[in-house]
Amino acid sequence: MNEPIRPRDELTRRKLFRRPERSPASYDDPVIVLSPSVLARHNARVLVPALSTKVVGQDDLRSTVYIADQLLITGGVRDENSRSVLEDVVSEKGLEFRPPLESDRTVRLRGLLADVGRDDLSELMPAAHTLAPRAGSMAVPDAWDILQSFRARVDAAQFEAESERLAALSPPEQIEFRTRLLADATQDVALNHLLFASADVSGVPFVGGVPFVGGVPFVGGVPFVGGVPFVGGGPFVGGGRFVGG
Repeated sequence: MNEPIRPRDELTRRKLFRRPERSPASYDDPVIVLSPSVLARHNARVLVPALSTKVVGQDDLRSTVYIADQLLITGGVRDENSRSVLEDVVSEKGLEFRPPLESDRTVRLRGLLADVGRDDLSELMPAAHTLAPRAGSMAVPDAWDILQSFRARVDAAQFEAESERLAALSPPEQIEFRTRLLADATQDVALNHLLFASADVSGVPFVGGVPFVGGVPFVGGVPFVGGVPFVGGGPFVGGGRFVGG
């Protein structure tokens, strides 16, 4: 004869009392949400990948918070053609660069490098350049818009110059080649990041500031080269570049 089932046993047997399974994450990377007061205090903007302009090699943009009226520039943009393109883009937007902003620490470091005869290393240190309206202009600076316009124009020039080599490549190879060329030509210009989102907590080298290269550069401010700019992720080196984002 079967034993009667007691109500308590029946209840604890039901799925209702089992630990619910965790739902999968909605996003691969965290979504940045900041209050308007925080953004206003730093003149910052949130880069939303789904709503942001992209250039070649930027399929995997990540959310970031950047200073709207600053760009991190290394060595005054060492590629002469790229420097000329950047100046043209800024001018056409009704803007101009103000003298670079440097912390006391950076000034002291430049002095120490000069004392030991390594001014060449000083040129590798990025500086924050502020964008401001030109005389008679009411343009509102947006560093991401400037950066992407700069990258797109450099990519167009390189596409024309390398048309024969590109014609011999498959479409995926063309994308890879163009991405590499663009990263090399624009690596000295990056966003000044305040914050960026990442689900990876395996370890990240932060030194003083933090540069992302092919990802995001940070230095006494924070540059994205090739792109909070991000291209394939990004290297950090006390200043840096953003490629592909």
